[in-house]
Amino acid sequence: MEGSDESSHLQPCTLPVDLSSSTSTDISEGKCTIQLDPKYNTFYNPAQEVNRDISVLAIQTFINITPKGKRGRPESVSILEAMAASGIRSIRYAKEITGIFKIIANDMSQGSFDLICQNSTANGTSSIVQPKLSEASSLMYSQPNEHFIVDIDPYGTPVPFLDSAIKCVKDGGIILVTATDLAILAGNAAETCYAKYGSMSLKSSACHELALRIVIHAVQTTANKYGRYVEPLLSLKIDFYVRLLFRVKRGPEVCKKSVRNH
Repeated sequence: MEGSDESSHLQPCTLPVDLSSSTSTDISEGKCTIQLDPKYNTFYNPAQEVNRDISVLAIQTFINITPKGKRGRPESVSILEAMAASGIRSIRYAKEITGIFKIIANDMSQGSFDLICQNSTANGTSSIVQPKLSEASSLMYSQPNEHFIVDIDPYGTPVPFLDSAIKCVKDGGIILVTATDLAILAGNAAETCYAKYGSMSLKSSACHELALRIVIHAVQTTANKYGRYVEPLLSLKIDFYVRLLFRVKRGPEVCKKSVRNH
């Protein structure tokens, strides 16, 4: 997929904005209000609002403290949200974070794509939020070193998307990773954890810290395969999931030294 035509993933937003549906529900979060309509069959999790709140603050802080330059912040910051669902995260990023010129809000569901188009237009963010209809890994592989920020928030484990996310992010950029399979990471299924993450989980009083370390290890070893390494900047256990933010840098020599932490 690498080097494929980006336009093959892009469909124009041609839906009219209709806020009068009797079956729809308005959801207000942060500075945006989105509409959820059963006809789109799109996933929205209100429990993840804290996740989105923290992500807005973390990204804005990272942009503010990162100087512009070859290994720093680019002149034009772009974000790729690989699994956007209702689009509420991308729309919030567009409305609440300054310094963003483009956000790719991707989902492989036609209903999600249509809903993102509608909600983005209704919130006045269509000049920044660009909906796409694609499988997440395929899209990220097709845009190597393209985005300063890559956000992956899947259902369950993020492991199947780590390779493509690491390749998609710019040198010096960040990836945000959510894992909702906390029961596995916290020791309830050690063999399954090893199969997915390459580490054995353990039931203990420190199981949640161990869960974070397991995800950090998985992201680090994935980055090392491509001559890159990651610096964990934020590691949180919240409710039923973990959320982590990594700076991604290129450095083969540092990759060799990372074995000491494994």
